Amino acid sequence: MDFRLKVFTVVAKHLSFTAAARELEISQPAITRHIQELESIYSLQLFDRTGAKIKLTEKGFAFLKYARRVLDSYCNLSTEAAIMNLTFDGDLKLGVDKSLIRRVGQTLVEPFMERFAGVRITLVYDTPDSLQRNLAAGTVDLAILQSPEAMDDNLYEHIPGYGFCLVSKKNERNGDVVNFIAFAKMISDIREL
Repeated sequence: MDFRLKVFTVVAKHLSFTAAARELEISQPAITRHIQELESIYSLQLFDRTGAKIKLTEKGFAFLKYARRVLDSYCNLSTEAAIMNLTFDGDLKLGVDKSLIRRVGQTLVEPFMERFAGVRITLVYDTPDSLQRNLAAGTVDLAILQSPEAMDDNLYEHIPGYGFCLVSKKNERNGDVVNFIAFAKMISDIREL
């Protein structure tokens, strides 16, 4: 990835070199250098630097759209490569909150099953309370719940952008549970972009 594009998008987000430097944890002169290099490479003025404030130029707005696409594509490539390195085979008993059936099926379960045919998923649709009991009893490996009741013996993985949590028992995560959670987070990362 061209780090300069990342720098540009963060500066555009904050409209501040200082705030971008803080977010990216690099010096402000480094931010300035990266932006100047981009402007030189593409022969474009990306920001109007009038006084202490900066704003995107018209060309900067257009460039931002393409920079985001490039960064999104890079993120997708990185995610796909990471998914390809995950190994999946075995059985996974997945409990799903009845209210989430369609959303979870289309966004997580179907793509997971298409990519990893070696995992046999058994789906259990039930109420959140029943799924919490099933998890405690070990009849499901992982529960997908909209707003789970916190229990000390469970681990909760909030999946941003979907509005649900993956819940598993603290000391009983098998490899397929860990990999399904990793897959869900990667899919969520793509969606967030």
